[in-house]
Order: sequence, then structure tokens, then C-alpha cells
Amino acid sequence: MDIRSLANQGYSHRQIARMCGLHRMTVKKYLTEGVLPVYKKVVRKSALEPYYGLIQGWLSQQDYQATRIHELVLIEGYAGSYDTVRRYVAGIKEQRDSKAYIRFETMPGPIIFWPSIPVRHLLIILPLKFSAFSSISQLRNLSTPIGS
Repeated sequence: MDIRSLANQGYSHRQIARMCGLHRMTVKKYLTEGVLPVYKKVVRKSALEPYYGLIQGWLSQQDYQATRIHELVLIEGYAGSYDTVRRYVAGIKEQRDSKAYIRFETMPGPIIFWPSIPVRHLLIILPLKFSAFSSISQLRNLSTPIGS
């Protein structure tokens, strides 16, 4: 719906605002200026920003919790809230601890294991799709070196 055409049809600012999902003052501003207002986000500097280097240093030395980081930063002169510290520490830990995993699957069939790995460890590693062995002795036979 075009705001100008609705105004020309005789609708009030309030009715146009309800129909378009806008505030009535936004509709009035559009009709007087001819352009919808563009709102810009205000970029503010964080009160924690001077302490970013300290926090990163502390987290590289030891895996502190956000509560302990907040206590340490308060000693250094920070006057902000705990939630600001918690959000910043969570972001750092998330970036640091993010790991990528590649799924590894094989087709069913004979499996050759290294003889140095004990069978009890292999039972933990084996996926469920390879649990078709009727006994552990069959599995042990697979772990013997080839050609012996």
C-alpha cells in the first residue's frame, strides 16, 4: 500500500499507520517530507574496550570464568556491569573453542586394524554399523597383522 495514495483517498494518518504497520508520526513525516525516514544505528564505544587486551591475556593464560574476569577488571578500574563482561568473554571463548569436525564413514566390509591397538580400545571406536561380528573372537582375528 502506498501511503500517498491512501492519504489521497481520504484516510487519516492513524488509519494509514494501522494499515501499513507504521507509527502515525512516521506516516505524517512521510507525507510532509515525501521520503520515508531512514534511521541510523548509533555506534557506541564499549566501556569494556580499554580492557580487551587484559581480558584476552588472562584468558590465554588460564580458562577463567566470566565472574572471575569481572572481579579482575573491577580491580583494574572498570565500572561497567557483569553482563557486558560475560557477553565479551563468551564471544572470545566461542571463537577460541570452535572446532570443525569431518564425519568419517566407511562401507561395510573387512576392517584392518593396527596390531598395536588393544581390542578393548577398538570396541569403543567401532561404529554401530560394524557390530555384525557374532563374537569378540572374530573381531580379535581381524586385528592380527596381514600375512602372519
